[in-house]
Amino acid sequence: MGEKRSSRSEGEVPLLADEPSLDDQHDHYQNSSEDENTGNEEFEPLYYDEGPISHENEKTRRSRFLVEGWRKWLLILSIILAGFVAIISAGGLWVYKVAPKDGQSPPWYPTPRGGTSRSWQDSYSKAQKMVNQMSLIEKVNVTTGTGWMSNLCVGNTGPAIGVKFPSLCLQDGPLGIRFADRITQFPAGITTGATWDKVLMKERGRALGLEAKRKGIHVLLAPVVGPLGKLPAGGRIWEGFGADPVLQGIAAAETVKGIQEQGVIASGK
Repeated sequence: MGEKRSSRSEGEVPLLADEPSLDDQHDHYQNSSEDENTGNEEFEPLYYDEGPISHENEKTRRSRFLVEGWRKWLLILSIILAGFVAIISAGGLWVYKVAPKDGQSPPWYPTPRGGTSRSWQDSYSKAQKMVNQMSLIEKVNVTTGTGWMSNLCVGNTGPAIGVKFPSLCLQDGPLGIRFADRITQFPAGITTGATWDKVLMKERGRALGLEAKRKGIHVLLAPVVGPLGKLPAGGRIWEGFGADPVLQGIAAAETVKGIQEQGVIASGK
């Protein structure tokens, strides 16, 4: 029988069983190019060394792009908020160019001089005339305490004898007179505030002032308006009128009016 010859030359490597011939690869490439040019929808993407361009990789890139975009906007927003907080914490004087509403007041530095209110102008005028006649020692004496709980008063100021200004007796307190006998234990401030009765608040102030005057007290250290806590047993909260600032303000004003109607100075704290 005759020997069957191969179409390959002697120098070529024999093909594997499943490997297409060069002619088959050339025909497949031409067919693929024609399908791509004609817009055949069944055209498969070319395969590279790193694998095909899959839809999963495209979604991953889109997700990464969206995440990076959100991070950028969050960073910009954080910088804006930080700048706003820095401006406010630095003083924010621009906020008070116009007096705000809701009970807030603009800062006034330095402290304004007294006597700007017409109702106080006569009193400031009399005080100014007296101070102009006082020596330096008398001025220091009037503004300096002479002791703490050294007698029946909690504290005293020195007199100015040259202008006949007496030593002042300062005494506690917001619920009644301290360090004295035969005095009244008045209801606590928080109990008084709970009535929401302006007339009763002023009457209580009148009673506090009258008793202080009869005991020879010049300055009653009352009322208390500082604490705004909600627990009556906490600290000195019970001496105030409640947690509501409006209630505190109105109750304190009525109390001061009642005390000073009796000729006693009310010193709020």
